[in-house]
Amino acid sequence: MLNKQCLRQDMPVQTLHTAAPEQKKRIPILQLLRNHCRVKHLSYRTEQTYCGWVRRFFTFHNPKGKEPLSLYDMGRQEVEAFLTHLALNRHVSASTQNQAFNALIFLYKNVIPKDIENIDAIRAKKSTRLPVVLSREEVRSILKSLSGQEWLMVSLLYGCGLRLMEVLRLRVKDIDIEKRSITVRCGKGDKDRIVMLPDGVIESLSRQLLKAADIHKQDALDKIPVSLLDGLERKYPGIPYDWGWYWIFPFKPWKK
Repeated sequence: MLNKQCLRQDMPVQTLHTAAPEQKKRIPILQLLRNHCRVKHLSYRTEQTYCGWVRRFFTFHNPKGKEPLSLYDMGRQEVEAFLTHLALNRHVSASTQNQAFNALIFLYKNVIPKDIENIDAIRAKKSTRLPVVLSREEVRSILKSLSGQEWLMVSLLYGCGLRLMEVLRLRVKDIDIEKRSITVRCGKGDKDRIVMLPDGVIESLSRQLLKAADIHKQDALDKIPVSLLDGLERKYPGIPYDWGWYWIFPFKPWKK
């Protein structure tokens, strides 16, 4: 009988698929999935989403009380059944069902090479909805209720058109106060872009940089590096401790 522990991210691969090839027995299936996502430079959000749908797919075909079914034993029929279940029983939107479809296609194309083309499942009805856009007064009301770091982050979200993770991952070198610009690196689709920096956030941003500098000074003394992509720390060993590569919003609490 399967229990909830079988769906942990660090579960042994034998639990997730009992008929795995010999060379993959020691690597969890979700770790293999993450590895392929990172090799293809998919965003972290996409990686999380794909892992989540693989867990749901596995759970759907392995209810309690039945002998576990290996992911290697599943294929096109199981994918069709799961997608149909999402549309008929869970009443998900078309975009949500497509998200699950893409995750499973990625799994069986890259991690478990198996032909699952020509999927014939009941698809969720695609609906057309108008986007919800806040008025200027509503935006002002939200900003008035915030202060300090939170106010600055929301101002960048709204004023620069940044996504949440793009704001959280901003580094010192990405900000050019003189040119009033922000360089967004590795955005959606692994693309860079430059956005304008509003004048109204310059003063608050300058104060934030001073706070980040204090934390960076202590991190440098404690030899705490920042994370880097594409193995840059191997090519340039000093970069993880460099001020230019430090976070604008370090993940440490401080007093406002």
